[in-house]
Amino acid sequence: MDPSVAGGRRLNAAAFSAPVAGQGNLGRNAIRGFGMFQADAALRRRFPLGDSAALEAGVACFNVTNHANPGDPLRYLNSPLFGQPVSMLSLMLGNGSPRSGLTPAYQLGSPRSVEIGLKTAVLIGAARRQAFAQRDTRTSPNRR
Repeated sequence: MDPSVAGGRRLNAAAFSAPVAGQGNLGRNAIRGFGMFQADAALRRRFPLGDSAALEAGVACFNVTNHANPGDPLRYLNSPLFGQPVSMLSLMLGNGSPRSGLTPAYQLGSPRSVEIGLKTAVLIGAARRQAFAQRDTRTSPNRR
């Protein structure tokens, strides 16, 4: 653990050496990133509007704990920042370079964001029968 770097973890540069000639002997994908953690939560409620419509209200929160997720460690041995994450994970997803893939706000590891929504639904056919059958059993449990 190293409290001086983002995420508190880094690769030990002394464990690696530059090859004299050629490519070296470290296997492909032998070094992995530091992992990530993200907890999301959502609440939704449906309100019936008459016999054939409903309104659904919802709130979704992404990265509820606002946990910082550092990106992969820098992999160039000659860099003074070797083994340290130099950006956040949400910037590194996509093709592996910053500013690629989805907007960072929509990536895993992004800062906390909250989404609030309203949706209307017109219930027809089987969906209407099912929704109102559930409503009837909740309002009068002894009814068969």
